[in-house]
Amino acid sequence: MILNGDGKVRLSINLNYRIVQNRAADAHGKVWKVSATGWIYHVADSDCDVIADFHWHPRATPDVLIPHLHTPEKSPRRHFPTGRVLIEDVLHFCVECGASPYDADMWQQIHDRNIENFKLGATWGSSFPRRPATTQERATAAAGRAKRALTGAGRRGRTSKPS
Repeated sequence: MILNGDGKVRLSINLNYRIVQNRAADAHGKVWKVSATGWIYHVADSDCDVIADFHWHPRATPDVLIPHLHTPEKSPRRHFPTGRVLIEDVLHFCVECGASPYDADMWQQIHDRNIENFKLGATWGSSFPRRPATTQERATAAAGRAKRALTGAGRRGRTSKPS
C-alpha cells in the first residue's frame, strides 16, 4: 500500500499470528491475546526499490531464527539482528522515511498507548534492538522453562538485558 505523505513510501505487511489463552487474566482482565509467530514488513520507495525489509520467519528458515533486517545491498543477503519489531516500530520508521500520519497528535497518542499495552502482555522481546542471546543464555532460559513446566510454576517473560 502507498502511505500518506510526500515521500511516497510503500509498505507491505505479512504478519503471522496465533490466538492464545493466558493462564490468568492480564492487567485489563483479558484472558486471550494475539501472539506473533512471524512477520515480513517490506518498506519501499515510490519506485518500489527496497528501503528495508524487517523479517522474522523461524518456521520458514530454521537456520535464521532471530528477527532481522535486510537492507538493499548488492552483496550477499545479510541478516542484521533487530530484536522484536512491532508494527508500530515499522510505521514509525515509515514516518521517518517520509510517510505522514493523517493526524500527528492522534498518531503519537495511539503509538505510545499501543507500546505501553504491548509491554503489559509481552512474553519476549522489546521494540528496541538488542544482541542475540548467547548459547549459555539460551540454555539457562530453556532449563528455567523446563523446570517451570515440571513444577507448574507461572510463566515468566524473558529477562536478558542488552549489553
